[in-house]
Amino acid sequence: MQDAASAPRVGLPYGILYFLLCVILLLLLFIFLRDKDLRLRLNDFLSGAKRRMKRARLRLKLNRETRKRVDLLKGLGRRAWQENLRGAGYAPFYKTLEVLEAQSQERQSVLRDAQTRVIDLQKQQEEARQKFKQMTKLKDAGERVDGPEMRASRELARRLKKDIRDEVKWITVEQQTLKDIDRRRDQQFEGIGQLVDAERPEFNDIRAIYVQIDTLNRKILHYMSEIEKLR
Repeated sequence: MQDAASAPRVGLPYGILYFLLCVILLLLLFIFLRDKDLRLRLNDFLSGAKRRMKRARLRLKLNRETRKRVDLLKGLGRRAWQENLRGAGYAPFYKTLEVLEAQSQERQSVLRDAQTRVIDLQKQQEEARQKFKQMTKLKDAGERVDGPEMRASRELARRLKKDIRDEVKWITVEQQTLKDIDRRRDQQFEGIGQLVDAERPEFNDIRAIYVQIDTLNRKILHYMSEIEKLR
């Protein structure tokens, strides 16, 4: 009895296991080949996934070429602004740009003053910290120090730290304001660029930009057409 209990259990040989697995796979393949509806559903799923992937790649290319075109239009608008190109449609854009330029210069001047104040406050803070540190060393060494002056140095360093933090927060807000102004300027330049592109005036070797825009327009239309075919 003991020998029988301790004898190892014998399972299915690996060859038989693999044979059964192959039989199951063959049965599944047979079912798949006979079931036309299943094949069509699987084919639709795979085709749909392929179309979605191709459409996503085309959208990436379309977005890239569109951004390039917008950048060219902005550059075209800046050139027209610098050359003082005149026309009936340009006046509103120029007027808005003049206002934005004035706002930008004003904010930049205010920012420079604020940054100068921060540098000055940091210097004062460092002086107050060093003074407090030196007085602390003297006190630890057993020498007499002026207690009120020591506390005043510590409080001054803390107050200056808060002032610097508040000033930096204000600068961050002003920098965002400048970014908003720049964004609005870019919109004006793009609008001018669209007018110039529509009218195609000749000034200062501008033809090369027109050629680049035409090339991008063809690519954009091609990608839009290909995306539409995949819907």
